[in-house]
Amino acid sequence: MDRFLKEHPYVDFSSPNVRAKAEELFSGVNSPVEKAEIAYEFVRDEIPHSL
Repeated sequence: MDRFLKEHPYVDFSSPNVRAKAEELFSGVNSPVEKAEIAYEFVRDEIPHSL
């Protein structure tokens, strides 16, 4: 599982831009389930990723 959680050039979670977006998305959210839902909906709706 560790290899899937490592940073990668395509998944740069240390980037200041990514960290700022995470702070914005998860502000005031404590539940891991709610964070997963928010992240999923953000990627689904805001990031072009399929044809």
